[in-house]
Amino acid sequence: MDPYPPPWSGLRRDLLLKIANLLDSSIDRLRFRGVCYRWRSVLPTPSRRSAPPYPPPWSGLRRDLLLKIANLLDGIDRLRFRGVCYRWRSVLPTPSRRSAPPYPPPWSRRSAPPYSPPWSGLRRDLLLKIANLLDGIDRLRFRGVCYRWRSVLPTPSRRSAPPSESLKLPFPMAPDPNLNQRRRGKFMLVHSTVYCLQTLYKITDTCKTTECWIIKIEETGEVGEVRLKDPLYRSAKSKALSPRLPKGLNLLDHRVSEITKVYDLQFVANNKKIPAAGCFELFSLRPTRVAVCSKGPDFAVMAIHSYGQLSIWKNDDQEWTSLSNGPGDFYYNDVVCHKGKFYALDYSGITISVDLSKEIAQVTPTLANHRSGDVNFYKRLVSYLGDLFLVDRDPRGSLAGENSDSDDDVLPTYFHVHRLNEDEREWVPVKSLGNTAMFVGEDCTFCVSTQEWDGCKKNCIYYLERFVSRDDANEYQVDREVALFDMEDCSAKLLSRVSDYSKLFWPPPSWVKVVDV
Repeated sequence: MDPYPPPWSGLRRDLLLKIANLLDSSIDRLRFRGVCYRWRSVLPTPSRRSAPPYPPPWSGLRRDLLLKIANLLDGIDRLRFRGVCYRWRSVLPTPSRRSAPPYPPPWSRRSAPPYSPPWSGLRRDLLLKIANLLDGIDRLRFRGVCYRWRSVLPTPSRRSAPPSESLKLPFPMAPDPNLNQRRRGKFMLVHSTVYCLQTLYKITDTCKTTECWIIKIEETGEVGEVRLKDPLYRSAKSKALSPRLPKGLNLLDHRVSEITKVYDLQFVANNKKIPAAGCFELFSLRPTRVAVCSKGPDFAVMAIHSYGQLSIWKNDDQEWTSLSNGPGDFYYNDVVCHKGKFYALDYSGITISVDLSKEIAQVTPTLANHRSGDVNFYKRLVSYLGDLFLVDRDPRGSLAGENSDSDDDVLPTYFHVHRLNEDEREWVPVKSLGNTAMFVGEDCTFCVSTQEWDGCKKNCIYYLERFVSRDDANEYQVDREVALFDMEDCSAKLLSRVSDYSKLFWPPPSWVKVVDV
């Protein structure tokens, strides 16, 4: 393993594979794979027949390419380029002593890094083009590769916010008798990102600490500063877990892989004198689920609000378009973006698709196991590797604590998983998730590969279990705790009772580098 893992080693797996696939020759792909330890672990090993012998791979660059590159360099840069290896010196002519620059004074070398890697000499225009293709933390990592790249690429403004946070959407989404008629404002689109953090160093004892840490991160207005959230909770503050969160975290100190983005709409009032919203009005001010789809110049947002109503907004619209006929029509549970379309699911399992032109089509009828009269608000959709899944939690086992045996670790919770068969337009039962772990949270549902990220249990569903208890005033209250449903034996347990996987979320691993703020 590299003695000091450079920050670019944390580039996302999908980006590395895309870049490698753009390389034409096997030798270029081999060079790209050899940059650092993680890139070698992510990119497949080339066939031995195509691999070069022991001499370093860059020594095999074609003669015409070497001459072209050398002709673009002047003075000391050309001399340095020629001195990379023996073959380059044999190909490139020796510069005339008269054309060589004077020997640089010793103080000029103090400001330069002790070792200048060859990629630090990429042209300024290329660096700027590549940087403009990156967003957020990826752009920050790219700039931090070496001293020269930091000097070429501009420092991001400390007040620059993610593009989505500056997007303002109209209010309200649909007519609602519960709304205060004097309330005026707008919705602001914000997003959080679920990451998997991994240490840059090898863990010797996996029993004491997890090899990966899944965390939800929301970027603030300050570049480099983030707000940490529990990945399964919607709120940034959790009564039981927030005290364990580090106050600051430098993402460049860890290998960071993006899992999914979570979108939300925050209401911003124009008139602060309007009284605070009541219980029923809050359902119109804060949507329960938000999804974003984009295709070329088209961009759309779909939200579930006001007791299960569905509305859509497109980037050239002046107001929202309601896709429901009002309360009592359909109670939509979830909405996701899948293959460039919105898919919305109601409590009975009826699924519709809505494209960016707002054309609606029914995808599936009611679920086969749905019983008339059942109102199940625990159905969720998740798009993963080109497939659309439906996760259905049995409502008859959704509340634990009051009726469960305190001596028994098994919880009375059951999940049904279905995969959409687009040709037959039906949900097909799934008995096993294989090497996949599914996470069902309050505002997002996502999947990860357990082969790629050690520390996640395969063929399992992570979710929030609800418990009914009594407080000091003898009043009922509902608490939540992360639990694990095993698809293999169809059993559910609190994550804290599964010793080998109990530290995936909390507490933060010992290798997490905390920043004082």
